[in-house]
Amino acid sequence: MECSMSMIDALVFELNMEMATTRRHFERIKPEHMTYKPHEKSMALGALAAHTVETVAWMKEIVDLDVFELDMENYKPPAAETPEALLELADTNLKIAVDTLQTKSDADLFTPWKMVAGGRTVMEGVPKIGVIRSFVLSHLIHHRGQLTVYMRLCDIPIPKTYGPTADEPEMDFCD
Repeated sequence: MECSMSMIDALVFELNMEMATTRRHFERIKPEHMTYKPHEKSMALGALAAHTVETVAWMKEIVDLDVFELDMENYKPPAAETPEALLELADTNLKIAVDTLQTKSDADLFTPWKMVAGGRTVMEGVPKIGVIRSFVLSHLIHHRGQLTVYMRLCDIPIPKTYGPTADEPEMDFCD
């Protein structure tokens, strides 16, 4: 059996799946959890959650640009003061990512990408598909994992992610 799904369609599918999982996490966060920090060096829960979905909006710069110049002096992390704002940010950033991907072809994903920060090249020659996998998808999953630790420490039930959790032990992967 031959698969006729494009790489773009597969990425859109995976983004939608990961963001649906992320939304399930965000839906359990209460206003009083937003400022929780497990350690003085840690981000607040709300800031971590906002950064988790910020990575999805990076799709636009990765796919549309061949060279991205990161301006850390003027960078402002996204702010989400409420759980509702987190959900809105997640939905907005998913739309940006999907809309951007759907304007491209699979061949576009193999264009080399370069990232410059402070005038210094920090990444060069990596195909855009590799940048998408690491900077967007893996980055999202990494920070969502951190978020589950915060959630556990706040006694927030953790939803199924890639399988059951202690809070949702059912073996139903179709949610």
